[in-house]
Amino acid sequence: MPKLETFITIANALEVSADLLLADVLSTGYNVKSSEMTEEIASLPTFERDRIYSIVNTMIDLKKINQKKPYVNSRKAFLQ
Repeated sequence: MPKLETFITIANALEVSADLLLADVLSTGYNVKSSEMTEEIASLPTFERDRIYSIVNTMIDLKKINQKKPYVNSRKAFLQ
């Protein structure tokens, strides 16, 4: 396990925050990713934002449908 000083040195060298470096391994990391994605999406033209939201909403709807049918393989259902 690296020392904290090594971690700080890496974060400083990359000029990023510790939460960004740990986003993939911490349960709260999704908040960081979500915030970054929100900023990225907000910078897009309206048409592009609408397309992204439509895709995400479709994926959420499919997840809800698949949760009601536990016997359905979600990958197969997604590909159909």
